[in-house]
Amino acid sequence: MPPQRKDQDDDQDPRDFDPRSSNFALFAHKLRTYRKREGMSQTDVGTFCNVSHKTISAIENLYRIPNDDVAKKLDQLFGVDIFEDLYWLILRDAELIPGLLSYTQEEARADIIRIFAPAYIPGIFQTEAYARAMLRAGERDDRLEQMLEIRMARQVILDREDPPHLIVLIREAALREPVGGREVHAEQLDRLLELAARPNITIQVIPSGARVYVMGEFTIFSYDDAADLGHVEAAVDQGHIVEPPPLVLRLALKFDQARGEALTVVETEELIRSIREAL
Repeated sequence: MPPQRKDQDDDQDPRDFDPRSSNFALFAHKLRTYRKREGMSQTDVGTFCNVSHKTISAIENLYRIPNDDVAKKLDQLFGVDIFEDLYWLILRDAELIPGLLSYTQEEARADIIRIFAPAYIPGIFQTEAYARAMLRAGERDDRLEQMLEIRMARQVILDREDPPHLIVLIREAALREPVGGREVHAEQLDRLLELAARPNITIQVIPSGARVYVMGEFTIFSYDDAADLGHVEAAVDQGHIVEPPPLVLRLALKFDQARGEALTVVETEELIRSIREAL
């Protein structure tokens, strides 16, 4: 067991939630409970699990989904047999099949993220109301809330001390689609304008009629210390990670070709504002 210290790096304002609301919430509650019972800090736990104390804090506060490796190490650390079981229940509850889980993990650790979004505003930029409208179709209320919680939790990377640089290409049609109605649409466009003003975020619109024929959404993750990875969306299985360098290179080429047809950053902001003002 790692050396024990005071909770000097713990959250000053830990998030309050009902541990009975989901297996994700129960996982976070058990982690916080066992850690405090052992008098351990988040750094202690993170060191044992080979992650940062910020990752442990994010898991405890439902801002980051745990992975299998962390779950196994928590069982080992606390001498229990619960965290890995809860991890698989989290996947079952949210239908986070390995492809989508891998996406959230790569999204959290990437230094540069390039996204091509042909049909809708990408999840990392969605407001809660827009995300709710997107996810609502055919979902039970309890499952909808869990899916929404997980989607919004991903956005914590945008406000961390070392946020990734995002370059996002969005088709004009996605900006004009009134998902959720006028108020939701307007709020989403305001959110895009706020994000576009951040120095680490580049948003460019592919105008209607542009010679861009890539159909599905895809993402390219880049890292300071590892090879690029890709992710290709799919309608049925939530997509999959692309690892072979030649295939990732093909995605990068498609992204660059699409970006060549996109409006400039300034033109993009003007278009978003004009759509917003016309509502």
